[in-house]
Amino acid sequence: MEISIRYQLISTLLSVGIGIVIGMIYDIFKFFRILSGLEFSSRIQDKVESLKLPIIKNIKMKKGKFSDIKEKILYFIWDLLFFIAITPVMQIFIHVSSSGIVRWYIIIGALLGYIIYYFTISKVISVIYEYILLAIKIILTYIMFFVKLPLEKFRSILINELKKLTNERKIKKATRKKIKMENKRNIIYISGKRK
Repeated sequence: MEISIRYQLISTLLSVGIGIVIGMIYDIFKFFRILSGLEFSSRIQDKVESLKLPIIKNIKMKKGKFSDIKEKILYFIWDLLFFIAITPVMQIFIHVSSSGIVRWYIIIGALLGYIIYYFTISKVISVIYEYILLAIKIILTYIMFFVKLPLEKFRSILINELKKLTNERKIKKATRKKIKMENKRNIIYISGKRK
């Protein structure tokens, strides 16, 4: 079966588009890896640490949340999810464009599209999602601050009440002990007088 040059060229250009789509999918996964704390952007850290927010003052970013083994496992899981996401995209494209036959120009076109995306659009998008991540970090920090504030107040009130209760119990126990001792002394004193 002979395939025309025109058909190969169209398939190659479409596969460049699929490579760009794969790059976008990769950036989405990268966004969620950074959001989950697995990857760490020093540019975001510098921006976050230089911010002076009202009420909260500073936001601290934790680097190295995960141990090396957990980090490797999480990277493996994210990469596995990425390949699970792009496999149907590539299979459908190969099935539609070349009746399910993997052609070398489709693979090269997809790789070329990914490289073009990575060195052009991805650079712009990475700056955009860094600002999105920064906004999410600020929003989550404020939410956590305003959720923790009443909980901390409640906790301190609860601890103070528990301390009062334990102090009252200690005082009651001490007074009972003192009363028992006085009763014993009185009994000994009274029994000593009668003799």
